Amino acid sequence: MPLDYDDIAGRCVVTFAEGPARRPLKLIKLYDNGLAAARTDNRLATVDDYARTQLWAEAFHRHPANADGIVYMSRYMGARKSVALFDRCAPEIAVEREIPLLEHPQLPAMLDSFAIAIDRPEEGGEA
Repeated sequence: MPLDYDDIAGRCVVTFAEGPARRPLKLIKLYDNGLAAARTDNRLATVDDYARTQLWAEAFHRHPANADGIVYMSRYMGARKSVALFDRCAPEIAVEREIPLLEHPQLPAMLDSFAIAIDRPEEGGEA
């Protein structure tokens, strides 16, 4: 499966600094019983319809619970969880390191394990 270079060129892998938390982050649980509480099911995390998932994220962001983000089951990594953080929690976290995804040392192995290729633009040509 090829990925478009421009789709991933601006993405980064972020490592958060360890240390005492300013406060625990409030995350909406979108797995197990959290799905039923949100009156949805796991299809929310298994579709390519990002317009739909962005609407859900916007609704969670506006909710009076004032959550810092959501935690959900990874679409491709089995039992691993993924987290999406809202901008409002930025003061509560400290970034230790930010590496452009295309420069991350584990990217080649990850691409190989999922049989993914990156469709790079040609030199001097259009993307």
